Amino acid sequence: APHGRIALGILLFQDLMLAPILATTPLLAGVDAGTPLEVAIRFGASAAVLAGVFVAARFLVPPFLGRLIGVRLHDIFLLAAVATCLGLALLTAELGFSAALGAFLAGVLLAESDYSHQVAAEMAPFRDVFTNFFFVSVGMLVDLGQAGAHLPAVLGLTAGVILLKSLVAGAASLAAGLGPRAAVTTGMGLAQIGEFSFVLAIVGRNHGLLDGELYQVILATSMLTLLLTPALVHLAPRIADRLSQKEPAPPEIPVDRDHVVLVGYDLNAQGLGRILSEGRIPWAAVELDRTRVRAAHRRGEPVTLGDGSRRGILEHTGIHTARVAVFAIPDPWALRRGISVARELNPDLYILARARRVEDIDELAELGADEVIAEELETSIEVVTRVLRRFHVPRNVIDSEVRLLRAERYEMLRRRAPSEAATRTLLAALEEGTTEIYRIGKGDAAAGRSLSGLDLRRTTGASVIAVVRDGVPRGHPSPSLRLEPGDDLVLAGGHAEIEAAFRLLGGP
Repeated sequence: APHGRIALGILLFQDLMLAPILATTPLLAGVDAGTPLEVAIRFGASAAVLAGVFVAARFLVPPFLGRLIGVRLHDIFLLAAVATCLGLALLTAELGFSAALGAFLAGVLLAESDYSHQVAAEMAPFRDVFTNFFFVSVGMLVDLGQAGAHLPAVLGLTAGVILLKSLVAGAASLAAGLGPRAAVTTGMGLAQIGEFSFVLAIVGRNHGLLDGELYQVILATSMLTLLLTPALVHLAPRIADRLSQKEPAPPEIPVDRDHVVLVGYDLNAQGLGRILSEGRIPWAAVELDRTRVRAAHRRGEPVTLGDGSRRGILEHTGIHTARVAVFAIPDPWALRRGISVARELNPDLYILARARRVEDIDELAELGADEVIAEELETSIEVVTRVLRRFHVPRNVIDSEVRLLRAERYEMLRRRAPSEAATRTLLAALEEGTTEIYRIGKGDAAAGRSLSGLDLRRTTGASVIAVVRDGVPRGHPSPSLRLEPGDDLVLAGGHAEIEAAFRLLGGP
């Protein structure tokens, strides 16, 4: 919400600045363009629109959308959302403001409601279609002949825009607490001209502010910055490395021999650091985010601010005497560089790396990582484990499957054809019988009943081979034994028989 209010303020400010020139509506008829009276009227109208939007967002739109949701008609809700967006855009255009401002106000209205996620899901197809139409239509407006005739001006403006926006965005990133490397990457990633400039250029041309040649130069410059963005994003890490060759001396942090180095201090690394501290295992971490580093210092944790892919920073953490290094850097370029440098500084170091992309696994291993954890594939393994548990596959068989899935850098998951040996192992486990433990709860049907009264073997096929009460196992329990809440029943049987016994024991 704070960022939305800032963006809203920027749009209102743009409209106020354009007001003296764009005053062509009946609302301001008879008022000379550019007079203080017109500016005051425009400012008052902006304030009234803003107040109306927030009143509607707080008191009118939520109950209105709630009633539409209650109707349970998909088409009605979708039409209401579309009508809100297009209707408010038309209203602001008729009042003398830009239609883009009205569309943004509609977004604020819908985003402030409790049904924002529903609206976003319903509007996603429209967003994708309109976005494609928008950029295709803008591309069709570019006159390549005019752009070629003014090529020096287009290239000069493109270079100036990229340089200026990179500096501004980079400075803002530094002010927000990011490190130099992240600031350079962010600045170059935001160096293109935004799509709202196309809207402003069209408005300026329609009102005679831009002639045909200047309009084409602006369009060509905007499109060129967009086309260069992928290349800038790709080159940003290399340029950041060049600009940060001279590293400042990092502050001292306590390190020891045979310690653990955490490169990247996100939520997962913070949890690992706490566990290492509880186990009295020495560790040190390096992180680029100033906010995380300050929070860690307040907790008394050994975290230093710096780029974990740089040689000087890694040496500062004592990487040459460390036993384990855990790399959890989201930047793939920095991750590869950091692993390579760490392996060079300490050939005996055990390097554990976290990869977000499956295609990075082999490359990180070649650079020196002893083990690569792929986030996507680890999620698949967890899903496999839980599904097999639902079928009562023995734990040792599940552990064996997990080891096979992780072997050879997740090769089984990365190839389409399953391993024949693994398939035979799993099928044998599913066909054979197994054992399971069921704990009697207070509300279970088995609580207070005897084993003979339940007669599990006859009704389900599963057998009770032991009952554990108060930590004491009772093998071959008597049929007259009455079960109590907290008893653990050790069941033996086939998978379907165990499932049926579970339903009977816990049923009403």
